[in-house]
Amino acid sequence: MFATAVTLVIVRAVLSQPPPFTPANFPAIPVYYVALNNAPNQQSPDQVVVGDTFTGARLATVSPPAHGTFVGVTGAADDQTFVLGAEPFPWSDKWWPLEPRTWYLLRIAPGPDHAVRLTRFRIPATPFGDDMAGMALSPDGSKFAVELLQNYSLPLGPEVLRVYSVTSGALLRSWTGARSDTSYSAYEGTDDNTTLSWLADGTMLAFDYGAGVRMLDTSQLGNDLIANSRPIVRSVWFDACSRPVVTSDGKTDVCVTGPTGGFPEGAGAFTEYSTATGKLTRTIYLSSRNTSGEVLWASPSGDALIGYLDPPGGMAFPGGSVGAIIKSGFSRISFPLASGVPIPNGVAW
Repeated sequence: MFATAVTLVIVRAVLSQPPPFTPANFPAIPVYYVALNNAPNQQSPDQVVVGDTFTGARLATVSPPAHGTFVGVTGAADDQTFVLGAEPFPWSDKWWPLEPRTWYLLRIAPGPDHAVRLTRFRIPATPFGDDMAGMALSPDGSKFAVELLQNYSLPLGPEVLRVYSVTSGALLRSWTGARSDTSYSAYEGTDDNTTLSWLADGTMLAFDYGAGVRMLDTSQLGNDLIANSRPIVRSVWFDACSRPVVTSDGKTDVCVTGPTGGFPEGAGAFTEYSTATGKLTRTIYLSSRNTSGEVLWASPSGDALIGYLDPPGGMAFPGGSVGAIIKSGFSRISFPLASGVPIPNGVAW
């Protein structure tokens, strides 16, 4: 979940064989995903693909608005409501990746035709020069949170967190705090969708800050991002709990942990840590080779994950794979994308 440099680990399916990858055997895994379909070259804007997680089928392809390209996606818990971020295209050499963002709602209708509807989200565009540090749609799809690093060029501005109504586009709450020295986007040009995460109650909001994660009660008075929030877990950089994802029950964060996290040399694991104590509580899946990977999605309890896995010596993408992870193993997910697999932050469930 951290917007910091990432060293990650691979899970090898040879350790155990999971059951067939079906909704019956993986009931916690969402059926629909929305992924950026990165163009083979930068001469064309990026579309998004709506797909079936289990079959690998492309259900729809959605083009960006005129003179724009999609750069981010986040989803609600219903697996049918998503928010897409778009920026001007072609990019400006002066501002990229600090172009302004406009927002669009994407809804998938249930039924055999999987009809997709895209509409403009009525919130103000972000200004030139602000960096998108995170985006998250509440579990019920009613609220949209955005974390910005204002005035990314010198002199640096503050860190701002805003929550908008999805129905009206109205600004509901705003918090401002001193910028963390380590706050930046992990994959420039693609908006982070794991650095912010709502708990299941739609009130508590976890956000990355520096080398840790803080929890904000959005129902309480106050607009100071730091004074009105509390730390829940601290990450150790490099390959010990890098970019943790807080589960929606609020009890744990899941991440990829390498040898410096206490595992044997040459090993790595998808692990779970307590948000109350920061201590390791469970190893969800242990690998035997220390390469790279990343948590992309977690079930409310953390029992099921979707993770990115990189081949030995890989560079996080392309060439790796994405799969569903449960205690009994790893099942690869197929994507009909130009790049083969979505880049981290480029897919949402």
